[in-house]
Amino acid sequence: MKKPFLSICLLLSAVAFAQTNTFMPDWTKNYSPSEIEGNRPVNSNGQPTGEWQYFLKSSIAYSNETFNYDTYIYKKLAQNKERVIETGKLNSNFLKTGIWKLYHDYIPNKVQFTGAYLDGYKEGVWTEYDYENNIVGTTYYVKGSIDGTVMKVKVYDDFTVKTTSQFKNDIQNGEEIETIVQGNKEYVFSKATYVNFKITGDKINYTVQGDVIAITSHNENGSISEKKEFFENGTLKKLSKPLPDDDGKKMWEHILYYPNGNFKMKYIEKNYRSYYNITSLKDINGADLDFGTLNNGSGTLKSYTDDGKLNSVTTVKKMVNDGPYSEFGTIRFEGIEYPYKTTGQINKDVKEGAYISTIEKDGKTITFQTSTFYQSIPIEQKNYNLNGVLQKEFSIDKSTGKKEEIIYYPSGAIKTKLQFQYPDAMLNVLVSKGPNGEDLDYGTLKNGSGTYKKYDMDGKLENTHTIEDGKIVTKK
Repeated sequence: MKKPFLSICLLLSAVAFAQTNTFMPDWTKNYSPSEIEGNRPVNSNGQPTGEWQYFLKSSIAYSNETFNYDTYIYKKLAQNKERVIETGKLNSNFLKTGIWKLYHDYIPNKVQFTGAYLDGYKEGVWTEYDYENNIVGTTYYVKGSIDGTVMKVKVYDDFTVKTTSQFKNDIQNGEEIETIVQGNKEYVFSKATYVNFKITGDKINYTVQGDVIAITSHNENGSISEKKEFFENGTLKKLSKPLPDDDGKKMWEHILYYPNGNFKMKYIEKNYRSYYNITSLKDINGADLDFGTLNNGSGTLKSYTDDGKLNSVTTVKKMVNDGPYSEFGTIRFEGIEYPYKTTGQINKDVKEGAYISTIEKDGKTITFQTSTFYQSIPIEQKNYNLNGVLQKEFSIDKSTGKKEEIIYYPSGAIKTKLQFQYPDAMLNVLVSKGPNGEDLDYGTLKNGSGTYKKYDMDGKLENTHTIEDGKIVTKK
């Protein structure tokens, strides 16, 4: 009689154990049973069966989960209790096992990460995807720790940056390589060696051809000790070294060189603003140049072209470009090159207000362009010939972004008046006239789609453009 009694006791113990071996999410430990809603069915023996729901009454995001006792499939749900955030299987000890999927926060049913668990730990290769299901990263795990090669991809409009790095026990150690993928071409952009998440030694940047374009040296603490930039011919272009901080602001000393190797400029940068003090400025032949009155981040700053010609004069206040501004260069009219000067105002690094561009001819100052800037964007502009006759103008409506452009014949008569959506989406032809004032057939363009016929200054058809959504798609 003892053996049947013992068997019954063991059976009762097993049933009791089964009844208590239930899955409860970790967050539920912080709330009373009355605060956790959801259907949690049991069978005739009182054991859990089917899908159990764990929904927090207060509806805090990510406090909604389900676990199916028949399939052992677990799901973490969004606040609406419908969209799946994470799903996979649990083992008999309720530890994650097998292949799991994690989904993007704002795109339903789009997998962001997938990989395997073993006894609750990530194991092997985990893959990351973007919204379009492109692979943008892979990470190798050993018992929950990152251990091996990690690859990350960033996709831009014209190219892709791929970074591969090495980890051991969740710590980055070893070589990191950045490569640029553009079309069918791939080249190494940079190489660096990491020790405990910090770069040690040199980080080297390369050109498409594989030539060194920059070297950034680091000390044992991972801080930058020196930067070198190079011209395409391999000569030193810029040498930068950190200086002691000034009142908590980062300070750098920069030395610039000409392509022939001669010294160009030495200046101090503070708090990542380009110029704080200039100590020396020379032309390509070694002659001293006047760099202005800049002192401790305020004054005037003069810049020059590589052949020693004055390029600009900028007013600087407390390391911010702020005040009168002048720009110098050359422009060609009727086959003759003239020096020009543009004057205007910069308001805290932003071009604002009226700008005037002039040339000197036969002892006279001639205005060839006037502009009005708003947040560094020209919203009005007029261009004149040397006789002062208006040749081209445009204006932009700041509230709508509509841009109207008028082109004139040398006589001053209107040739075309076009409408764009800023910056360059062509919408409508408002006026199209010949040199004698006659109307010309401009095509079928309307609201950004159709054909546009362009004529030369003699009124002869030059091109016919097919335009879709404001962009030229064909030209004949």
